[in-house]
Amino acid sequence: MYPYVMDGAVLPHSVACPLFRAGVSPGPDILELLQDGKTVYQADGDSTGILPPQPPGGPYSLKIGDQTFEDIYFGEVYLLAGQSNMQLPVARCLDPMPQRFHTMVTPLIREIRLDVSPSYDKNNMTWPGHSGWRHLQPDTLLAFSALGVAFAEARFGETGIPIGLISAAAGGTPIEAWMPHEDLQDAPDLLETFGKYQDTSTRQSLSREYQNRAGRWLREAKVKDTDLLTLSAAEKSRLPWQEAVPADLFFGTEYEEQPGVYWLRCRFELDAQQLRYFESEAERGSLRLDLGALVDADRSYLNGRKVGDTGYMYPPRRYPVKAGLLRAGTNEILIRLSVYRHTGGRIPGKFYGLVSREQNLDLDAYGSWHVLQTVKMKELPDPTFWDRMAGTCFYSYIQPIEGLPLTAVLWYQGESNDSNPEPYEERFKRLIRRYQAIFPGPLPFVYVQLAEYDDPVRQIPEGSWALIREAQKKALDLPHTAMVDSQGCGEWNDLHPQQKWILGERMAEQLKQVLAQRHDT
Repeated sequence: MYPYVMDGAVLPHSVACPLFRAGVSPGPDILELLQDGKTVYQADGDSTGILPPQPPGGPYSLKIGDQTFEDIYFGEVYLLAGQSNMQLPVARCLDPMPQRFHTMVTPLIREIRLDVSPSYDKNNMTWPGHSGWRHLQPDTLLAFSALGVAFAEARFGETGIPIGLISAAAGGTPIEAWMPHEDLQDAPDLLETFGKYQDTSTRQSLSREYQNRAGRWLREAKVKDTDLLTLSAAEKSRLPWQEAVPADLFFGTEYEEQPGVYWLRCRFELDAQQLRYFESEAERGSLRLDLGALVDADRSYLNGRKVGDTGYMYPPRRYPVKAGLLRAGTNEILIRLSVYRHTGGRIPGKFYGLVSREQNLDLDAYGSWHVLQTVKMKELPDPTFWDRMAGTCFYSYIQPIEGLPLTAVLWYQGESNDSNPEPYEERFKRLIRRYQAIFPGPLPFVYVQLAEYDDPVRQIPEGSWALIREAQKKALDLPHTAMVDSQGCGEWNDLHPQQKWILGERMAEQLKQVLAQRHDT
């Protein structure tokens, strides 16, 4: 049986819906669809495992063999695929989120989010772990794909038809991970690497080796570090602090290309009136400390009390401030920053300061920043990401649902191909052709063109994103494709644009145009 069939599922409407992948399993002896306890459809004798087209809506009960599935709806089903900008949850895109989403309760918009778990079995037909189908409401909203839910809200507002989102994106994955090996015969090195690591025990051994190495790195850094929290104010002031340029990485300083442990310090003043206001906001749960984005991992303190920590460079640092932490006069923020490789520091152009409902306090304008390196370390190499090998995402997430009548594939990917952009055009076209061949069609394929990004950490080859954007534009030569223009939605200093809300609306509009063209032809 297809892995998407379970309680709460959204099944494709208006077309014959296979419940079993062709050639994988015989049809069940019992196939019955019920609504309000009444039989809507029942197969006669041995079933082919195919439901006839149904009008959109529900809920239904579905009996397949000796199993019964409840809360089934018929509607439009979309595959969300690509890398982190499709995977990014609502929790990471809250600031620009329209207010209407905060209280949205829409049982007819549902998502199933697959765990990131690549497959090295080229015959795999089983999905990895997942969330199960959940419908959109305030207590599930934060875990939905931000782009997916923005698209679904716009699409649902247009049609009123139930929407099911299969969220299968995986951060950092190149396009080759989403292609079967038969489409990568011109990349024998990638196929050889796949074979090298195909054995599970080999991957597990290498992962343990890396975890042990990373653990040793962190323990050594901790032992060598000076715990500033245990020092008096006088002792801290005698340390060799260096004045830091606001919101700058360490490029052009003695700390460039120097991994290790750093402490960033910011001191700022609050008068009695400011303290009363921010303290009242903290009591309401409406005050947070924003520390922009940091490279790499931080543990952050306000007046000696920990307010938050983040283990890697990308997420925005938005830490809630509890009542009683601030004080009149001088306040101090200390950030213990671990730089694993290359150059660390603060991402420029981000906001660093106190954020409340009505007013903010900008630390770069009203505070003074200093930096202190306490530990020098050798570079910690990047781990091996097993889902970035050729074919691993295709075999894990896509192959198990071949033949499913999707309404469309929604795609956002390309960033992880910037180290070698030249083959992207041809491989992207191959991927689209492959997906349009394995899913009933004609299948719309709607994708987002890469947004603006100026790479403040200086790791992307110059001009590579422009080449990928041009390759994405050329894929419009293929039928039933549409490209979402991301202009105005990107941020020069953030790999993960926050404005998924605008992109989702644009994606819904592009899909509408593709469907209209398909209808006309």
